[in-house]
Amino acid sequence: MNKVCLACKQELPTDLFRVIMLKGVQKHQQATCKPCMAAYQKAYYEANKERCKELVREWNKRNPNYHTNWQKANPDKLKRHREAARPRAREHMREQYWKDPEAARLRVRQYKAANKETVKAKKKEWNNANRPHLRAYYNSKTEQLSDSYIRNKLAANHKRERTLRSENIPQELVELKRFQILLQRELKK
Repeated sequence: MNKVCLACKQELPTDLFRVIMLKGVQKHQQATCKPCMAAYQKAYYEANKERCKELVREWNKRNPNYHTNWQKANPDKLKRHREAARPRAREHMREQYWKDPEAARLRVRQYKAANKETVKAKKKEWNNANRPHLRAYYNSKTEQLSDSYIRNKLAANHKRERTLRSENIPQELVELKRFQILLQRELKK
């Protein structure tokens, strides 16, 4: 079914028109299509920026706990909304990261420094929830003798003195240690 938009005078499908409530009871489709209404609202906001901001400030003063109360009263709707928004939020975060990776890393470092206890608690909670997965992951690293496993093993000997860090170990030393571990495993068999 189609309808003619009053603004652009085009015949468009009815799903391009918002359904609104008249007097709180009767449902009615708007006379202008969604794209025309969006353009109108954007132009109105640009022309009346201060007035719009003032109206929002006044509303927030009259209803200080509206959002908090709504979230408490509608946990299911909030959960559905967050789950639906999660992929878009991830994509947005990914885009922001690749615009300026160094700034993103700095924000993470600052957050971790300011919220050490929270980060520590969340990491502990995640580790407890994913213990079998972590165990399988680390066992596979051990059996495969991955570079990271060997580097950490070499650096563990120097942890107390902090003389050798895993990222500073040359690849040749990693290969020699891998060969040594393989020989020890063969001798044990």
